[in-house]
Amino acid sequence: MRHERLVSAMTLDVLGVGNAIVDVFAEHDATLAAQFGLEHGTMNLVDDATSTALTTWAGWTRGASGGSVANTTVGVVSLGGSAGFVGRVAGDAVGDLFTEDLRRTGVAFQPYRRSSTSEAAALVTGRCLVLVGPDGERTMATYLGAANLIEPDDLEPAQFAAAKVVYLEGYLSDAPFGYDVLRLASDLAAEHGAALALSLSDPFCVERHRGLFLELTARADLLFCNSDEAQLLTGERELDRCLSALSELPGSAVVTRGAEGAHVLSDALRVHVPADAVERVVDTTGAGDLYAAGFLYGYTHGRDLVTCARLGALAAGEIVSQLGARPLRPLAERRTDAELISTTKGQ
Repeated sequence: MRHERLVSAMTLDVLGVGNAIVDVFAEHDATLAAQFGLEHGTMNLVDDATSTALTTWAGWTRGASGGSVANTTVGVVSLGGSAGFVGRVAGDAVGDLFTEDLRRTGVAFQPYRRSSTSEAAALVTGRCLVLVGPDGERTMATYLGAANLIEPDDLEPAQFAAAKVVYLEGYLSDAPFGYDVLRLASDLAAEHGAALALSLSDPFCVERHRGLFLELTARADLLFCNSDEAQLLTGERELDRCLSALSELPGSAVVTRGAEGAHVLSDALRVHVPADAVERVVDTTGAGDLYAAGFLYGYTHGRDLVTCARLGALAAGEIVSQLGARPLRPLAERRTDAELISTTKGQ
């Protein structure tokens, strides 16, 4: 299996490539999202002016380095692993905040601030205001800024040579050079013997870029998606038929379903792993990102796929029990809770 070719001589468990975004968290009622024309419970792309107005309203006291893959790399380190991140920030105070905050967590990050066009110099570091409602559902207002200018030259081959797994986010497909970045990253992973993992990120991304994702999933060792993304990718509306289609991929696939747990699929395995028990859902931001962190930690430390899924469920359960996508305590303190479980729920 591809999983067996991971070698201990590599220095990074996971190298993530994604959007570098500073997250700002605020609690709100339903009226605020409507006031700014945001669709509740979704990710909304906004312009610089709207982003500035929202983040000024919320303040920066809860700002932290974020973005989907960046959140995953932080989770890997919190579990006791090692990780690096590749993304584009601007040469501004927000970019400095992102860089310093991400490095503080233990994630290796070298900021890329090269500007290939005159327009790029005017952009600021990407930011996302995460509005958390009383039900824990989050509404995101994202201004990508400089993150959207990631390009193939930002990918340093030496970083890929140091990684066991290269993890890519589907959100990059919307960037001007996104296709080139994703394809080169997958090439570099293959060239240096790293496993390739891909998150589909968002149903709208799958609708817009299904052809690219089909190309990448044919090369991927691991695919992460939720049920909506999986159905759009496979073209199958019935979940059972969708899961069957994913099980025929060359690598393994994980389909997350929130509180209903996740399906882990490969040519030799098809199993349902329950979600971690949570007393109260506070904020669902980052649940999928931290699920991937737990799974990838297990994957890079020789655990079987079911144990990887248990680790993912544990990390996701921990993150939805708090505000924000950054673990408030080291996940390594709870890691053995998942590793010691000896039963799973059959599909």
